[in-house]
Parts: sequence; structure tokens; C-alpha cells
Amino acid sequence: MLRFFKELYLTAFTIFFRFCNGAWSPETNAGKSVTVIALIEEAFILGVVSWLDVLVGTKSFLNIPKWVIAVAFLALWVANQYLLVVLGQALASNVSLLISRNPKRFFC
Repeated sequence: MLRFFKELYLTAFTIFFRFCNGAWSPETNAGKSVTVIALIEEAFILGVVSWLDVLVGTKSFLNIPKWVIAVAFLALWVANQYLLVVLGQALASNVSLLISRNPKRFFC
């Protein structure tokens, strides 16, 4: 199960990396891809918190300051940047997809 989420994570990075490809450098494309992934994760977390408020019956989600959301996004972005770009796992995965025999197949 953990392998599935890792492959999904790396596949999402690869898709956004190739989608953002243009006249930009690979470092810029990697940064844009990390930003999109962090935005998706932030939306998922906010959705879970919202549903917890509905299930519990509180309205604390509406009382979260915007700076807390911005700090949470920044923390997610830094974590994703470190895992995907600094450690080079996503870029190595992207290269292995290009070298593989069937580059259109994302999941094994």
C-alpha cells in the first residue's frame, strides 16, 4: 500500500513536471510541480478538517487564521521540495520513466 502511494506521488510529480515543461529550466519546472502538489495536499487537508467539523458539529474550521493556512502550505512545500527535488527521487523516477521500454505506462 505504501508503495502505491509513493508511485502515485512520484507519478503526479512527473505529470506536472512534463505539463509545466516549456522554455523554463528543469529546476523551475520542478519548483512549479512541487507547488501544484503542495496545493493539492493543502486542499485535501482543509477538506478533511472541514469534514471533521461537520461530523463533530463544531465551527472551528471557520476560525482558522489565514496565516496558519499559509504556514501549513509553506511547511508542505518545503517538505515536498526536500523529498522530491533535493533528494532527487522524483527526478530519478522521471529519468527512469524516459529510459523504460514503455514510457506511457505509469503504474506497474
